[in-house]
Amino acid sequence: MALAILYVHLVAAMFWVGEMLVLALIVTPVAARLGDPAKRAALYQMIGRQSRPWMLGALGLLILTGAGNLWAMGIGWAQLTSTAFYVTPFGRVLAWKLAFVALIVAVTLVHDVAMRRLGSRADAAALTPEDRLRYRTLGSWVGRLNLLLGLIVVYLGLRLVFGG
Repeated sequence: MALAILYVHLVAAMFWVGEMLVLALIVTPVAARLGDPAKRAALYQMIGRQSRPWMLGALGLLILTGAGNLWAMGIGWAQLTSTAFYVTPFGRVLAWKLAFVALIVAVTLVHDVAMRRLGSRADAAALTPEDRLRYRTLGSWVGRLNLLLGLIVVYLGLRLVFGG
């Protein structure tokens, strides 16, 4: 059972990080070649609408299987709520990983709220061109930040499994 939980966790992590890499390394350069800001925005909106449920599903699955991995390692609620646990090397790395996961969830929420506002017809009509640019810039930087945070979480996960 532990192997199955770890497997699903790894596949979800590959999916989540992979989707962000595709956006950064493929979609963004292609969108830049479109030239027209309206076409770029439409491309990102279409991709965002298509990928959002998959990405949020992968993130939810990562949280569930992360808890399952802790359970499979014999780490229960009593340990997770004990300050003594977090002075151990494993506990310190886990604390950092959990902090970065919480940051990813918060950053994802900020991104989704901003992009929904930009995509909402009622709100979008009220936005100035400067506001639209700010929202798009925010979306771009939030995506980059989430990719960096995701890569850090993957590294910390490897440290939990292999020590160090």
